[in-house]
Amino acid sequence: MWRTRFASGLGLGFLLGLIAGIVFVRSLSPEAREDRVSDIQVQELTRRLEAARVARERADQQLEQFAKLAEQMTRSFEALESRFKRLDAELGRDKARENGSSGKMPDQSESASPNQP
Repeated sequence: MWRTRFASGLGLGFLLGLIAGIVFVRSLSPEAREDRVSDIQVQELTRRLEAARVARERADQQLEQFAKLAEQMTRSFEALESRFKRLDAELGRDKARENGSSGKMPDQSESASPNQP
């Protein structure tokens, strides 16, 4: 009776020790570490890729907004330029009328100054 209990306890201890040893060795093996490292690297690279994608989308939106603003500024500048041209043309016509009614030449009124002898 003592032999059966001893033999069964020895067998059970040996079996549990073997299982614990296998689990312990597998958890410390280089393959497990490499898998963990590669998983961590994959997660880090995935995070970086997502951050780069978000940054690219933000840059695309800013570029689109800048293009719209530049187009709007171009239109405003062209409108302002056409207004200045019209005002310049009106000013030229007004000067021509003044010079035509007073009988002066346009060059005389521009070159003469009150301080010249």
